[in-house]
Amino acid sequence: MNVESLRVTGRGLALAYAATTLALLSIVSRDPILAIVAAPLALTLALDLVALVLRARGECGVELDRVELRLHLGDRVEVNGRITCGDVIDVMAGGLLRVKSLERGSQVKVGFEVEGLHVGSYEVTGVDVLRVTPLGMLTFTSRAPMRLKVRVTPRAAYLLALAYEVLAGRTPNPGLSELESIVRSDSGVYVYTREYMPGDSLRRVDWKATARRLRFMVKEYRLELGGIGLLALDLRCLGELTCDDMASAALLLAMSGHSAGGYLKVLELDTGRLLEVSGRDLLAYVVARILEPEIAGRLELQAYVQPLTLRELQRIAAKLGYKTGARTARLEAQGATVVLTTLLVDNRKTLDLVEKAVSRGDTAIIVTPRRPWLDIGDLEQAYIAYTTYTKMVAKAKSMGAQVYTCCPPARL
Repeated sequence: MNVESLRVTGRGLALAYAATTLALLSIVSRDPILAIVAAPLALTLALDLVALVLRARGECGVELDRVELRLHLGDRVEVNGRITCGDVIDVMAGGLLRVKSLERGSQVKVGFEVEGLHVGSYEVTGVDVLRVTPLGMLTFTSRAPMRLKVRVTPRAAYLLALAYEVLAGRTPNPGLSELESIVRSDSGVYVYTREYMPGDSLRRVDWKATARRLRFMVKEYRLELGGIGLLALDLRCLGELTCDDMASAALLLAMSGHSAGGYLKVLELDTGRLLEVSGRDLLAYVVARILEPEIAGRLELQAYVQPLTLRELQRIAAKLGYKTGARTARLEAQGATVVLTTLLVDNRKTLDLVEKAVSRGDTAIIVTPRRPWLDIGDLEQAYIAYTTYTKMVAKAKSMGAQVYTCCPPARL
């Protein structure tokens, strides 16, 4: 029998109490009329218990409109389904799934939100459903089988494979036109207007389009990367979600500058090394950094792209000189200063770079993961990280910096 837990409802308790009380009074007073009154009440409970046994033995499953999903880390997808039994009053799910809606009627319809929290392949075989007996005396929890396969891959894997193609000359540089949705903010270069999705900032609402179409519309902006003078990178990350965002943003920035002429200064905030590289060398440099264990190990990137040998990595490193402590003569650079950081490590260095850029009259841009505190398991530490992140964003904006987030989850 498929019953994980059993509970008597308030109605059932009242009925059981009444039947027991009448039966005891009948015994004490030797009044047969009280026994006759108690008998139907006890019979009602017994019939409902029999109905529970019959229902628990029957089939109760979940039929989904999609049984296989491929997600990037942090993406959220809605999946709708139908429960094959009509006595369900609630559905409990965990792990990848979260119950978004439950409609009871001639058919019980349920909506799930599936979120890719960790890299890997997963299979959901069932959910717990709370069911009620026909007379409403008893509720019980049973397992409703379902079939859902979910494959979660890092977004950086796609961008890394694309970077390989660009470096090999097999595909033109994609530029921002194809990757414009990866890094976004409340300001920048206007791209288009689209329908509002949960999580979008209300500051980006396009009120004219909203009034015209009678539903919330938001403006989409992209990061303008022209004229970068200094790219400051701090690839230290806290977990899978943060590492994926940092790697994706770094690859996006590198590919966007791949076809740009001239040289770009790169400052490693974590090591203090300062380089001067061309657009093409910048992409090779970022690929080599991402394939180091800090990021590649957490995201299992070697499972998605053709791995580079140690000699190939050493050849890239030697060409760029970033393993030999090469430095340019001066940190100051003409053009925008772009800082890629979690905003949770070495905050003073980030603010100093912003201050120097603004004082020169140049643009200061900070690119940061969307919610880096999610990778911190301890709730108290996560709250401290959230508070720090929020204050850093406010401080940087007050100093004149533009703050962009990477990479917003897709809601499909």
